[in-house]
Amino acid sequence: LKARTSDRVLWLARAIYSETTKPKEMRYVGWVVRNRVDVNYNGKSTYRDIVLDDKQFSAFNRSNPKRDYYLTLDADHLKAPFHKSRNWFQALDTSRQIVNADSSERPFSASTLYFYSEVSMPGYKPHPVWASRFSKVPVPDVEEKRFRFFADHSYNGSPPLASSSETASVAK
Repeated sequence: LKARTSDRVLWLARAIYSETTKPKEMRYVGWVVRNRVDVNYNGKSTYRDIVLDDKQFSAFNRSNPKRDYYLTLDADHLKAPFHKSRNWFQALDTSRQIVNADSSERPFSASTLYFYSEVSMPGYKPHPVWASRFSKVPVPDVEEKRFRFFADHSYNGSPPLASSSETASVAK
C-alpha cells in the first residue's frame, strides 16, 4: 500500500484527516485543498506546500502540539486504534479519488478556496471576519455548524487579509 501511495495523496489525506473524520465532509475539505493546488494559491503548487502554508490549516501550525502526529501519518498507519485507522484509510481513499479525479468532478467551483468550522472556532460569531468577503457555497449534505465553504470569484493569487487572532482551525 505504501509504495502505491503518492506524496500528493499522503499530503491531501493528512489535511483531510486533520480537519474531519466524516466521509461526506472529507470530500469537500479535500476539494478545497485541490482547488488551492489547481490555482497556485499563495504561489503554492503542491499539496505539501498548500498544507504547510503558514496559518492555513491549524493542525500544521508550528505551535500545534498535534502537528508532529499529522506530519508522520503514512499509508501504513496501523498503530492507531481501529476506529482511528479506519478513518485514516477513509481519508487516504478520499484523497486518491480527488487527486486522480477529472476537474469536472468538482462538487463546487474551482474558486471555492476557503472553509471554516464553527465547531472548531466557537469564539467567532457569527463567523470569522474574512468570511464576509466571500460568497457562501451551499453544501447540502454537510451541517453548517460543522463546515461552511466559501468561494472567492476574484481570487488574484493573494491570501485574504485576516486579523492576527484568526488562526484557529480554518483554511482561510
